[in-house]
Amino acid sequence: MKLLILKTDINSPDHVNKIRPLFDNNPIVFNWSVDLQDIDYILRVEASDHLLEEDLIYLIQKYGFSCEELQG
Repeated sequence: MKLLILKTDINSPDHVNKIRPLFDNNPIVFNWSVDLQDIDYILRVEASDHLLEEDLIYLIQKYGFSCEELQG
């Protein structure tokens, strides 16, 4: 299992609901959340090792949101 932590512009409950099917219907995603209180709207995804960060970023962008690796 791996934990992916990404910066997004998913900044409202409506936005979270828009991406919900991407995660809720995906058998390799075990848990996910978006921190709407954080300035970077952090997306946390617990998933199988088969989910690559670049693939997740691509999928989020296909849903119309920006998504990038969180710079520490």
